Amino acid sequence: MRIGYDRKLAVPVRRLVGEHRVANRLLRRLVLVGDLADYLIGLIVEREFGSHASLIVFLALYALVLWVAWLLAVWMTAPKHAVPTTRL
Repeated sequence: MRIGYDRKLAVPVRRLVGEHRVANRLLRRLVLVGDLADYLIGLIVEREFGSHASLIVFLALYALVLWVAWLLAVWMTAPKHAVPTTRL
């Protein structure tokens, strides 16, 4: 049995792959900037309060930045209008 190929379905798939690449790049950039901020804030906390407090602050901020960057990347790459889908 041969699996059929439909050109109508190929175009939306290519577009979706491109959108995922954009979201992935955006997520990586947001996380990189956030991690740099986490590091600098953790460094300041370490100088003021010690290494234990710095570790707690850094880990909390790291998780927060990852979550916020993911939300922003999904929101910024969401389609502006609904794409009609057909079921076969």
